[in-house]
Amino acid sequence: MRSMVSDLDKKILMELQYRFPLTETPYTEIAERLEIKFEDLKKRIEALRSNFTIKRIGFNINYKASGKVAALVAIRIPDPNAKETLRKILLKDPEVTHNYVRNHEVYNIWFVIKRKSIEDLMASVEEIAKTVGSKEYLVLLGKRTYKLSVKFDLYKGISWSEPEVLPEKIPTFEELGLRKEPFSELAKWIPVTERPYREVAAKYGYKEEELVGLIRELYKKRVLRNIGATLEGSRVGIVRDGMVVLKGSEEDCLRIALEIPEATHVVYRVPLNGEWEHRAYFMAHADSEEKIEGVAKKASRIIGDKDYRILYSVENLKPGTHSNE
Repeated sequence: MRSMVSDLDKKILMELQYRFPLTETPYTEIAERLEIKFEDLKKRIEALRSNFTIKRIGFNINYKASGKVAALVAIRIPDPNAKETLRKILLKDPEVTHNYVRNHEVYNIWFVIKRKSIEDLMASVEEIAKTVGSKEYLVLLGKRTYKLSVKFDLYKGISWSEPEVLPEKIPTFEELGLRKEPFSELAKWIPVTERPYREVAAKYGYKEEELVGLIRELYKKRVLRNIGATLEGSRVGIVRDGMVVLKGSEEDCLRIALEIPEATHVVYRVPLNGEWEHRAYFMAHADSEEKIEGVAKKASRIIGDKDYRILYSVENLKPGTHSNE
């Protein structure tokens, strides 16, 4: 599927993804770099938002900064009515951030869920499974997230971001003595104005430069991640995504985060119930399955695991999701 954006829009989207300035005037600076007027940039962003190409301009708040735990749940639901019941349940749950049908021979639905504790998380999953009548499910706890950076290179037709390794320990807002609310508000959408932080800063009793300084500090600590635009892949030609699972270690996840720039999420997961050998996990997005397969092969060579799997999404059961955490 070809990209639906013009050459100018492509340049704008690349700037918004990869070079969003952590300053008091980010949009003005982007307009200057592109040699267009701010008003013209604003119109293009509004159009790209209204046609669902841009899902968000903001950032992710690391769920650990809110004292939460997260798990990937794989569940078997062959019955269409039960699948629809699950879809409706998870649509209403703000702590479920992804919910996909994937091409696995046993577990056909995979979703990510967050809760305040492992006990709460397991209780929620057990209740969900009971409601939909499934006894076959796995709860794969995210022991450590090594990378999270969802950016699409619109010229290469694949996800791509600079190598990074997120710290194991993320401070909470409480530990930092900060209110979460102003950052949650900006995480959803950074207003497209010449001074986008001014109103939120005043609302929460900050000076404008003080709030921007805090955003910079929180980004350095990786409390905030993935700053800039989040795109709807299908609108820009990124029509396939693959969840690559490997029989790897934590050290292997570290290598993938550092050596596979196409990986958007790199997580080491441990099963809280049942048996599951593929503990190293990463996501890749592209305009073709061939490109994703190439990335998976590269990762398997790096860590020496030939027994990897690529689980492609077949259906998105929670479309439009762009969780702030």
